[in-house]
Amino acid sequence: MFRYCSPSYTEGPFDPAEVRLWAPVDMYVGGVEHAILHLLYSRFFTKILYDMGMVDFTEPFTPG
Repeated sequence: MFRYCSPSYTEGPFDPAEVRLWAPVDMYVGGVEHAILHLLYSRFFTKILYDMGMVDFTEPFTPG
């Protein structure tokens, strides 16, 4: 999901500066089932990327 922030970036999987600009997400529009599934996988991958030092936040979505 972070690749969408910088699709043309060639120095790694995503541009950390662009991810800091766009994430964590503050609004999600979609169906309940869709949102739940996205929340599950996105939390998993965000926590892995945080542990690797690739992002500086632990939750992909802000509470709201």
